[in-house]
Amino acid sequence: MEAFKNNFQSLLRLAIPLILTGLLQSSVYFFITIFLARVSQDELAAGSLVAWLFGTFNIIVIGILNAINVLVAHRHGAQDEHGIALVFRDGFWLACILTVPTCYFFGILLLFSYILAKTRL
Repeated sequence: MEAFKNNFQSLLRLAIPLILTGLLQSSVYFFITIFLARVSQDELAAGSLVAWLFGTFNIIVIGILNAINVLVAHRHGAQDEHGIALVFRDGFWLACILTVPTCYFFGILLLFSYILAKTRL
């Protein structure tokens, strides 16, 4: 029972900052929604659409890149310094490769929203 208590306390020391970070990141969307709701219904609808698209794409990219943390931790636990370097190198190049479609995707969204705004005037 004592081992469980020690492990649980260690887990909480790691989990609490992650939970607080997640709550802080989620609160950003909450306050953006409140701000846009006070501006107008059109801005609220546009903000909701953008937040959904950004959130979905962000989860995909960050989810892929978070796997690097697990792989590095696994290699660190195995005391495989060379393996850590390889995972870090591959993760760096994966992040660079994912940057191009991410920027392209959001560039298209920006261009689309600009054209849509010009046609509404």
